[in-house]
Amino acid sequence: MNKKNTLAMIFAIVSISQGLGQAGEEHKSWKFDISPYAWLAGKRGEVTFMDQSGTVDYGFDNVFRDQRVGVALHTEATNGEWVILADLNYITTVKDDPVDGTGSVAELAINQLTFELAGGPILVNFQDWLLLDAFAGLRYYNFDNRLEIEDQSPLDKTIHATDPIIGIRFRTVDEKWINSARIDIGGLGIGSDITWKFNFLVGHRLGKLSSFYLGAQAYYVDYEENDFEIFLLTAGIITGINLHF
Repeated sequence: MNKKNTLAMIFAIVSISQGLGQAGEEHKSWKFDISPYAWLAGKRGEVTFMDQSGTVDYGFDNVFRDQRVGVALHTEATNGEWVILADLNYITTVKDDPVDGTGSVAELAINQLTFELAGGPILVNFQDWLLLDAFAGLRYYNFDNRLEIEDQSPLDKTIHATDPIIGIRFRTVDEKWINSARIDIGGLGIGSDITWKFNFLVGHRLGKLSSFYLGAQAYYVDYEENDFEIFLLTAGIITGINLHF
């Protein structure tokens, strides 16, 4: 991470902490959620390196064959007026394809790590049932892209960037169901050229301290640097357990 991105990350963390600290002076009752989850995702996109382009096509129908790792953790805290979100996920996807006319096999592997930290006010709170959150923060990602054909590696490139993001989230909460939908946009040339993330979740309470949820999530990155460019959409099913404190 370069110096500009590091300073931006520190500034965002300090700003969020100050805002939440001021809110905490009025509302001492904070609630916390910890959510380990799995993201079963396919990938679509294109990678260009040294004027050579290749298509990324990991179909969701083959997710159990191509996705080797897909683990994640989401945490958040709220006091009724403010919310802070943090999310970490790691996905490894590997696909083997025959090379036409050679008898060789090409293996394309993408290791994808993302971490985001954001926070902001709860703009609407209708009887603790319907809520609208606004948030801003940073999302860091690291993509390790590797193409191997027999004993050769025509592509071995790692990229990383830190994107500013801004978004909104709708939530409904009752005695049995906890549902949400969120969308954000970012990058804008500071890290990526453009990036966005969307998800919607349907959750059912298992008790006072836990719930189960199922939904879908999509994450897009358009990144360009010197002789390397990548357009990548990662999308699929998301499911996990939410622990409430």
